[in-house]
Amino acid sequence: MVLSAGDCPVCSALGKVIFLTAEPQGGVFVACNSCKGASRATDTGRDWLRRPVEDFAPTGFRAASRHEVEATGFDMRHVMKVDDGEFRLLL
Repeated sequence: MVLSAGDCPVCSALGKVIFLTAEPQGGVFVACNSCKGASRATDTGRDWLRRPVEDFAPTGFRAASRHEVEATGFDMRHVMKVDDGEFRLLL
């Protein structure tokens, strides 16, 4: 299961904002599967999705579980499931 925070506001909704977990350290972050911009799941404002994925997951990542996303405090009413192919676009 791949969870998304919705369309990417940076690349004009060309991509989906996907919840990811860094491996092996385990921190949850978000990244767009199109423009590859990333940020902490709890970040807001102008800097959201403005850093490279490697800043959060230098050794790799996987799709975050629902439990991991809930643990960030992100409002789950705004989270949706997307096709696994949306995650593969980031690889």
